[in-house]
Amino acid sequence: MGMEVCGISCITNLAAGISKEQLNHKEVQETADRVAKQFKELVTGVITRI
Repeated sequence: MGMEVCGISCITNLAAGISKEQLNHKEVQETADRVAKQFKELVTGVITRI
């Protein structure tokens, strides 16, 4: 259809089965909080260049 698409993701923990640690939401939230500023800057930078 001629659409240009860009996908950006923040991986906050290893997928189930890769790590021996049990998955939990607290770990996900801590990682997301830690990288939030940089992630917002990345997304903003990409959008302003479109």
